Amino acid sequence: MTAYIMHKHHLSVDEALEFVKAQRKLVFPNAGFIAQLHLFCLMNWQLDENNLQYRLYKLYTTAKQVQKDKQFAVVVSTFFTDEITPSQFHFKCKKCRYEEALFSEMSVFPHDVGKTLHWNINACSIGNPICNQGLLIRPLPWMQEAKEATAGKLNCPHCGAKIGSFDWNGSKCPCGARMEPIFYISVEKVDEVPPN
Repeated sequence: MTAYIMHKHHLSVDEALEFVKAQRKLVFPNAGFIAQLHLFCLMNWQLDENNLQYRLYKLYTTAKQVQKDKQFAVVVSTFFTDEITPSQFHFKCKKCRYEEALFSEMSVFPHDVGKTLHWNINACSIGNPICNQGLLIRPLPWMQEAKEATAGKLNCPHCGAKIGSFDWNGSKCPCGARMEPIFYISVEKVDEVPPN
């Protein structure tokens, strides 16, 4: 009901909660729900699957499901695809340079150097240096290793070269930024290909 009121009247979270509490005195939403409402407000009161904070939220909730149920393959194949369009930068293995890209720019989570990356914390701030030491990305269907274990190496699905690592419980980028879960790709192991 609160999200609907926010959407219909373009209200902030506080304004919508004040309205709802005026109608029902016993409304006490938990902190998680309030954080989701702030995310909804950030997306201009609609679902925006390309929004960085939403993509982080989706990754975070998926990781919690993986940690709880250990259903790696089902979760990864259900939640994550990477449709690469010619208008996007994409990344290929530097060793084999196979014609099919590994992932696109839409799979990358840009982040400030040394700053924790979480869905309810701004990932990038104006004026702060952006990390260029590694690429933090979402899990993708080609990541066989991530479908079978909690942590390990990420290898190119075409030539088998190690290109990164993952940990469903989280870890740090070389810049010091922490992310849970983390899917880290070494910038030295991939080529960035511009849009066609």
